[in-house]
Amino acid sequence: LGTMRLLLVANGYPPDARGGVETYTQLIAEALLQRGHAVAVFCRVSDLRAPEYALRTETIGGVPVWRVVNDLTGAASFRAHYEDRRIERRFLAAAEAFRPDLVHLQHALGLSASLLPAARARGWPLVVTVHDFWYFCPRATLFTAEQTVCAGPGPAVDCVRCLGGVR
Repeated sequence: LGTMRLLLVANGYPPDARGGVETYTQLIAEALLQRGHAVAVFCRVSDLRAPEYALRTETIGGVPVWRVVNDLTGAASFRAHYEDRRIERRFLAAAEAFRPDLVHLQHALGLSASLLPAARARGWPLVVTVHDFWYFCPRATLFTAEQTVCAGPGPAVDCVRCLGGVR
C-alpha cells in the first residue's frame, strides 16, 4: 500500500493526558511515523483557563497534534455529552487540512460521537477501536453509581440518574 496519511482521534494525548487510551494512541502514532507514514492526532484537552473550543496545535515527537479545549462547560444536556457540533466542526477543519487516507478513532469521550458519521460523510475510511463501553454507557464502565453492574440499555435503565442528575 505504500505510505499513508493517518489521522488518529482520541480523548487526550500525552503529555497533557496519560491514561490508557492516550498512551496507546501515542505508541501507535510513533510506530506509524517510524514506518514512514504521515500521522496526525486530533484530541481533547482540558484547560479551564482557555476558552471552550479553542484549538491548539503543536508537534509532539514529530506528530502534529490538534488539541480542542472541552471542559464540558457548555454540555447543559445529556445529549451534549455525546454530540457536539462545535467539536465536529473543529475536527473537520483539522482533518481537511491534513487530508487523511484513513481516520482511526480511538475514543470520542470529551469530543463527539458525531465524528464517526462526519468522517464517513467525507468519504474517509474509518477504523474505530473500542476501548470501553462509552458509546452506550456514559460512565464508560457499565457500572452504576452504586458500583453494581448495569443491566444495560433499555427502558429500566436510567443513565441520567446514574450520572448524578445531569439533565
